[in-house]
Amino acid sequence: MFYLVFGFILLSSGHDFLVCSQCVPGCADKPHFSTSILAVELGGPANASCRLCRHDCLNSTIFGLEVPEGKFVKNGTELAWTVDRFTQWKANLMCHYTLSHRKQCCANLPVVSYRPPQNISLSLESGPVMEGQRVTLHCSVSGVAFVGSLNLTIYRENALVHQMTRKSQTRDRRDWTSEHIFNASKEDQATRFWCEADLGLEVGAGQHSVVFQSNTITAEVYYKPRLKGPQQSVTITLRAGDRLQLNCSAEGNPAPNYTWTHQASPHPLSHDGVLSVEAVTSGSEGHYDCSARNAAGATTFRVTVVVQKDYTYVIIGVVLGAVALAAAIFAVIYTRYYSLNRTGQYNLIDVFHFTCSKTRD
Repeated sequence: MFYLVFGFILLSSGHDFLVCSQCVPGCADKPHFSTSILAVELGGPANASCRLCRHDCLNSTIFGLEVPEGKFVKNGTELAWTVDRFTQWKANLMCHYTLSHRKQCCANLPVVSYRPPQNISLSLESGPVMEGQRVTLHCSVSGVAFVGSLNLTIYRENALVHQMTRKSQTRDRRDWTSEHIFNASKEDQATRFWCEADLGLEVGAGQHSVVFQSNTITAEVYYKPRLKGPQQSVTITLRAGDRLQLNCSAEGNPAPNYTWTHQASPHPLSHDGVLSVEAVTSGSEGHYDCSARNAAGATTFRVTVVVQKDYTYVIIGVVLGAVALAAAIFAVIYTRYYSLNRTGQYNLIDVFHFTCSKTRD
């Protein structure tokens, strides 16, 4: 039941009260509430304000704010309503003033009550989930009471991923749930999820709807290592003595463990993502296999190393040997011939003939 509070006309005999008449349709200078709808927690305090007009009501002495509970005070053209404990589920405030021809300009403000949820939570399967695993998020709201609609919304970071609407015409506290099912991916790692319960009240500009937010969950998604470098096997050609550095660094959750092996040895060469050999030799040739492994799986990578022999020193040695041999032969020939013929001309054929003649003698 509404308590009607009216404006008054001050007469010489006292106060004369006027019963509220019908509102004028399309009133040019209409009263205005600070919000279009007012949501109030049942049993809690409430307040609202109304501006009667800009100018048409300045000379009016008949004004009022019809309210179901509480009281209002006037300050200029502003009417302020307050109540310490609002006990009605639905009500309506009417702000009005009377024009000179006994017609009223008025505005209405719907008031809706609710009981807030006793708990709102978002839950996920315990422990980490594997990439590709089917995951269910549960949004649970318990002990909420409202008349109208309730929107349950699940967010991934700031993006809406699921929404469900429930309607209620009862004033009893009830429980509601909503689920979002998806396949976990690498991109979900360390992503935040939460849900909200919104009473769906379209309030005025600058006003906030009645929204209750759950806890935030940070997803833990395990995914197998992914190589940061080449994904296929590669072949590297080096010269003997060159430095070899092989990189098998990978991204994964949990962080991967590495094992490097060589076809010539049954024992691991290294457990780091990068394998280095300062100076390769012919024994460094062959297949190098890297395994990056974690709880979600393993990724392998093969590098084939070819070591080319360095013939530089061999060529230098052959050239120097050839030069030395030529010099020795020349020295022998020159010495023999010069010792027998100190003057004159000669040729190599004569030297050989001379040698042969001396042998026969």
